[in-house]
Amino acid sequence: MNNNSTFFYGVVEAVGTDPLKVFRYKVRVHHHHTTNTTKLPTEALPWAQCILPVTSAGISGVGETPALMIGTTVVGFFADGDNRQIPIILGTLAGVTGTEPDVSSIARRGENTSLIPGVVGRKAALHVGTVNGWTPPVYGWSQSLYPYNHVKTTEGGHVIEIDDTPGHQRYHQYHPSGTSTEIHSNGDNVVQVTGTSYRLVSGSEYMSIAGSTQIIVAGTVLIRGSSITIEGNTTITGNLNVSGRIDAASVYQGGVAVDPLD
Repeated sequence: MNNNSTFFYGVVEAVGTDPLKVFRYKVRVHHHHTTNTTKLPTEALPWAQCILPVTSAGISGVGETPALMIGTTVVGFFADGDNRQIPIILGTLAGVTGTEPDVSSIARRGENTSLIPGVVGRKAALHVGTVNGWTPPVYGWSQSLYPYNHVKTTEGGHVIEIDDTPGHQRYHQYHPSGTSTEIHSNGDNVVQVTGTSYRLVSGSEYMSIAGSTQIIVAGTVLIRGSSITIEGNTTITGNLNVSGRIDAASVYQGGVAVDPLD
């Protein structure tokens, strides 16, 4: 790249300081800006605007925001030519810091299995229910192969994976608290909540389960409704405390049908 070119490579030096809050950045351009920050401090650099993809409308709050960080290498061009005061960022370039590539280690799984256990400090699965005879399927980490795992990670540790590894397709959303949702290649859906889970439905809710259901609760259970109906054979193990009237044609005591009101 010669010094007269309007295209440039540069390094982001400031983020989050844009007074307009349209995700502009301060970029020190190679072969144009001096590396002497005393002569040319970061705040004196011109604002660099990002080109957004056509999937981002860039108007009325619709679209996706840029996610550059201090130290990101970018490529772009000067919209005002040789005046070089209106830099436009076209994209970023991933490099190698020391011996470690800058792309996500999650996306590089498969080339080095030692990356699997410590991925972005990911917390281990809860494995709720193991003592009761069942354990949820574990993450398909070891089955991911480069370059099929498409990953989005953030500074805070959020992760979204769309894994297209042949035969092991997987979708995964992970929160740094350890709460996550993962769909495995066979269609299994594993939801892990490390805090408290809330589900609010304004209308009606219907659930159809073709197989069996197990609900294991370490604490107490409360089911409240204006009317509760249980159909089919019911087995209750343990003490049963009933408060209020039991309406039934008959109940059985010792194998003999009796009137529940007698």
